[in-house]
Amino acid sequence: IDVAAIAREVCMSEFHFFRMFKQLEGTTPHQYMLRKRLQLAEELLRCQYSVADTAMACGFTDIYSFSKSFKKQFGFPPSYLLK
Repeated sequence: IDVAAIAREVCMSEFHFFRMFKQLEGTTPHQYMLRKRLQLAEELLRCQYSVADTAMACGFTDIYSFSKSFKKQFGFPPSYLLK
């Protein structure tokens, strides 16, 4: 998702949108989207999707970056949920 496009859609400058988003959500748009993608990933893994399929379905370019982000967010690797 392009922050500039969203800002244009709501008739704000990109800077103003970014500032207002962070004020309302307490996080940047990028961090918010990453958290949402990782929450979806957790749901998929709990439904026994493979780590590779989950990473691709949630928009990660590779398993390494997905696993690193997942572990940072949840404190355990994605493979832990497949047990």
